[in-house]
Formats: sequence, structure tokens, C-alpha cells
Amino acid sequence: ISPDGEMLAASLADGDVGLWSAATGARLQPLKGIGDTLNDAAFSRDGKRLIGCNWSSIARIWTIADASHVDMQGFEGGSNGCDFSPDGSRAVVGSTKNAAYLFDAANGALLQRVEFSEPVSRVRFRPDGRVLAISGAGGALGLYDAGAKQISPVEGHPGGVNAILYSSDGEQLFTAGEDRSVAIRDASSGAIIRRLEGHRQRVWGLVLLGDDRLATASADKTVRIWRISDGALLAVIGGFADGPYGLAWSSARDRLIVNVPGAPPQFLDGDSAP
Repeated sequence: ISPDGEMLAASLADGDVGLWSAATGARLQPLKGIGDTLNDAAFSRDGKRLIGCNWSSIARIWTIADASHVDMQGFEGGSNGCDFSPDGSRAVVGSTKNAAYLFDAANGALLQRVEFSEPVSRVRFRPDGRVLAISGAGGALGLYDAGAKQISPVEGHPGGVNAILYSSDGEQLFTAGEDRSVAIRDASSGAIIRRLEGHRQRVWGLVLLGDDRLATASADKTVRIWRISDGALLAVIGGFADGPYGLAWSSARDRLIVNVPGAPPQFLDGDSAP
């Protein structure tokens, strides 16, 4: 979802990228896709650009205003994770070739290849842009400084890490995995402060609902709402036809948006997320 909470991006059945109004749920002009369903996407902090990636060897940045695009050059492998640096100057794309690639976000030129121990599942910049978190399909997790040097080894999730999320102040790091748990971590060291457990299958998605609530989406066909400060479970939202894969929160519209495979995004009013 865009940083102002007004626009949502998600894949369409024909491979293009759909845009929706968070206020009304209405479809907006789509963007030309990259040949298959997106595995990950992220808006730039100014909301003017969108980066997307999938299992093809193409990672693309679109300019929302005119639907123009630039493809990342020199990228190899499929990808399940991508992000913009906070200042919008760089883009990072994780690869199944055991690496994360850093690009110039303006022209798609390759800046650096960051080696990783296994196929990369997710990548996220810390809000200050000084740390890059990289996770692996086998469960590894690493924190890297601005020079792409690993800061310290970090305990991941057995079986694979499926989602990474930083708090808005950059003080906490949240990760979700194949082990059905969510870890709340110190963002500087990656040390686990608390685990959230209760999902019956792998956890796919994470989103913050303000400062002290976290929503988690699982293959068990539920979305759970937790209080971050003490780990209390506040609500369980069910009734989905399949396991929700992704989540977004529009603070501007007080709406939780749930992405279920094979269906349009579902918009839930804020009172569904106590």
C-alpha cells in the first residue's frame, strides 16, 4: 500500500499490476506486468513509484503517474522480495541465486551484488536506510550495513523466513516463518524479544496497525491481531477461502486489506481489527 494509505497495488490474473483506491475499493488504471504474478512489491516513500518482482528474471520499477517503467539490469534468478531505500535512490531485489542485488532506482543500473548463504526470500531496508535485512528460503536471516557488510549473525526461522517488517521508528524488526511463529526482535542486533505463537500453519504476511498492534496472515486461513507490547492475542479473523498471503493497512482509511490467492483484495473496516 502507498505510504499515504490511499492506493493499493496487487497482481491481476492476466499478469498486469492492479491499482485500487483504499477509500472506495475502486480499480484504477493497471500497470503493465512482468509476465506472472508478483511475489512482492513496494511503493517508494513518496508514493510515486512501485517496484515489483516474481519468479522470472525481471524486476521492474513503475512510475505511477504515467505507467512508464524501467527494468533492473544484470539481475539473475527469480525473486520473492524487493524494496526501495528510504530516500528512493536505490532498490534491492532478492534472488534465488543466493544473493541480493542493489540497483540505481532511477535507471536500473546494477550497483552491487550481496552474497547470501541460501536463496533469498525477503529484503527490507530499515527506515533510516542504514541497515538492510535479508532472509532466506531455508531460514537464515542477516543484517547488513550501508556498505553491504554483515553486522552480526541472527537467529532465523527453521524451514524458511516468509516476511520481514520494520517498525516505523526502526527500533523493532518483525519476522514470520515456516515454523508458524512470528518473532519480535531488537532491530539493531536482531535478537528475539518475544515470539508470537498460535497459528496452525506457516505465517505468510505481516503488517502494523498503528504503533502497538500487529496483524499476521497464515496458511491456516486466518488473520490474527496481536498487541506488540505484551504479545496478547486480540482477535482472530477467519472465513477466508484460502490462506491469506499478504496484508496491508490504510491508516488514512482505517482499513485492513487482505490478499487471498485467486481473489480480489478484501477490504475490512477498522472495527474488524480491534
